[in-house]
Amino acid sequence: MIEYDRQLEGKVRRFLLQRQRPDYVEESLARRRGDCCRCGVCCRLFYPCPLIGDDNLCTGYEPGSPVGPCGCQYPIDERDIADVAAAGGHCSYWFVPSSTALGSLRSIGGRRWVWIGDSILEGATPSIHRAYLASHPRDGVAIFAMSGWSTRRWQREGDIGAKVREYRPDVVVACLGTNDEGEERNRTEYERVIDRFKADASQTGARVLWVTSFSGPGSAERYAIVRGLLGDRDTISGLALMSGVAMSGEIHPTIAGYGTLTEHLLRVVWGRVVESKGGSVLVPLAVGAILTGAALWAAKEWG
Repeated sequence: MIEYDRQLEGKVRRFLLQRQRPDYVEESLARRRGDCCRCGVCCRLFYPCPLIGDDNLCTGYEPGSPVGPCGCQYPIDERDIADVAAAGGHCSYWFVPSSTALGSLRSIGGRRWVWIGDSILEGATPSIHRAYLASHPRDGVAIFAMSGWSTRRWQREGDIGAKVREYRPDVVVACLGTNDEGEERNRTEYERVIDRFKADASQTGARVLWVTSFSGPGSAERYAIVRGLLGDRDTISGLALMSGVAMSGEIHPTIAGYGTLTEHLLRVVWGRVVESKGGSVLVPLAVGAILTGAALWAAKEWG
């Protein structure tokens, strides 16, 4: 019953938004990224749409259809993706947070994250957004991934400084290096590129974590160079994260492999950020409990 209540609420919400808040719908759809994976889950929330076919395609788009597309515009915002997840689906869309939305996160205890990378990050993006929504709902995430881009190209053409000034992140995660093959041969020049990238990414005070090459010749050498500049604390070996990841070729994981890679990646990245805040929260909680117990005992004994 709870599940159906949620699905009905979503139906009503989308109906009212489309008719009463078209400005909100337009702004939200401008933030939407990705493509429909045709899972059909959204078309069957609460009740099956009469236009959905057995192949999960909308029959309203077929030539000669007397009805035409239903125009549901699903998903309108992040809540719709959460509804699909609650129904056991995995929506392949995601939303880039607006700078206004990210700016309000600190007031509710959330962190602001900017991720920068290449096609491997691009493939993992839907899984990353779903993971944040499930485990870190107060955090805001903006992901910028460009297929084939190297660290050098991002530093020259990516306008990193403008991105961090707009989003003012607490953490910038650079998933770069796979397209840097050969850069390790000129260590001094490669160090300059990385230094300039870090300077641009940290200009508003953000911490920069670097996930190095996920695959390819020279990955270990490039990891050593980055670690020499950023230290062990802020450098993560992408190659080490690929253990157990199913691959569709030499470079890119399968769809299931991206899910595994995301689990490995976020476990390490989130762990590094939590560690920097002082480790486990169990210690202060335990100390607080002991002091509270002592105070209660003293009050009972001595009135």
